[in-house]
Amino acid sequence: GSVYYQMGKYMYENNQFEDAFSYFSEALRNGYSSINMYYGLGVMYLNGRGVEKDYEKSADAFEQGYRLGDPKCGNRLGRLYEQGRGRPKDLRKAHDLYLEASRKGLPEAFLYLGNMYSQNNGIGKDLQKSESYWIKAADLGNKDAVKNLVQLYKSQKDNDKARMWEMKL
Repeated sequence: GSVYYQMGKYMYENNQFEDAFSYFSEALRNGYSSINMYYGLGVMYLNGRGVEKDYEKSADAFEQGYRLGDPKCGNRLGRLYEQGRGRPKDLRKAHDLYLEASRKGLPEAFLYLGNMYSQNNGIGKDLQKSESYWIKAADLGNKDAVKNLVQLYKSQKDNDKARMWEMKL
């Protein structure tokens, strides 16, 4: 199975998604399991790369990777729960998946947590938590979090902080 996975990974990295999907599928049929393979399959189903777009199959693949311990898969699964794609909309479940991924240092998880707290979408609005999570994401190199911080500080009329973060873009 690992030979099929390696070929699939090579094809995926070279944007040959239909071939990558075939190799990944063959690896699974041969009992091979890999976090990266599940993440790749999830993204392929999510974006319709090499396969027809299918949010449920995307969520299934991300869930398999998450169960193997991949924070990126858990984070992507959280996005699907937050958006109600492939899984029933569940903001608490999304929040918990982001929180778990953030504990493993994933910048996007901090970004999404900050986004959730910046809106009143069922978990409670808390701009201090948003700011804290966005700073963590920004410090890990996430440019979207930097943009969110700039917007936040401009809305609070804190132009010095806004300029400081703008310089990081």
